Order: sequence, then structure tokens, then C-alpha cells
Amino acid sequence: MGHQFCFHQLHCGHCFCDVLSVFHPCARHWVLTNDLRTLHHSLGLTHSPSRSSEMKGIAKAIREGAEGFLRVQYGSIVKMAVIVAGGLFVLFFYRQSIPELASVPSVYIAFLTSASFALGSVCSGFAGYIGVWISVRANLRVASAAASGN
Repeated sequence: MGHQFCFHQLHCGHCFCDVLSVFHPCARHWVLTNDLRTLHHSLGLTHSPSRSSEMKGIAKAIREGAEGFLRVQYGSIVKMAVIVAGGLFVLFFYRQSIPELASVPSVYIAFLTSASFALGSVCSGFAGYIGVWISVRANLRVASAAASGN
């Protein structure tokens, strides 16, 4: 029964990911389209706020700073994640087997645990990158609104 419960959770997780993979592009398009329309209407703009050379310079500086931060931060995080994944592999490879998983080789469990940690780290990093990407674009909009006095 314990194995069926785990496989049921895994199946539900896959279904959830499938739904999100269809929903995400639609939601992203809707949010970005409506956000730009609202911004342009509220500021009375007929063109994108990033067209002025001053705003482009500000956007470039913000983008370069964010990219530099991500390079340094993620470089350190990757090194630490590799060490932790290796530690997890060793820990699960040499740990005592539990009765429910006696037939599964310890190297298989160790590999799956390390790979799951690595996948979670990559997904977390990707989420952080998306957050910074959105923040950089939002900063340009805030700078434009501040410059126009709104």
C-alpha cells in the first residue's frame, strides 16, 4: 500500500506539471499584454516607455547589474550544490537499507536522491532567474513613471 500511495502522488505531480506547462504561457502573455496596455493608458503614452535614450541607459545599467549579481551568486551556489549532492549520494549509498526498499540497490536510491536534489536546485535557480528578469523590467517601468511624475 505504501508503494501505491507514492506512485499516486507521483502521478498527481505529473498531472499538475502538465497543467502548469499549458497554463504558464497563456498567463504570461495575458499579464504582460494587460500590464503594458494599463501602463500606457495611465501615463498617456503612445509608445513604449523604454524608447527614450535615458530610459534605455537606465535599463541597461539595471540589467548589467542584475546579470553580474546572478553570475557571482549562482557560481557560488552551483559549487555548494555539487558538494551537497555528492554528500547526499555518499550518505544514501552507505546508509542502512529499510525493509520496504530492501530489493532496491543502494546505488539506485543514492543516485535518485542526488538527482532529485540537483533537479530541485536547477528549478530553484530558474525561478530566481525569472524573478530577477521580471524585476529588471519592472524597474524600468517604475523609473519611467517616476521621471514623468506619476
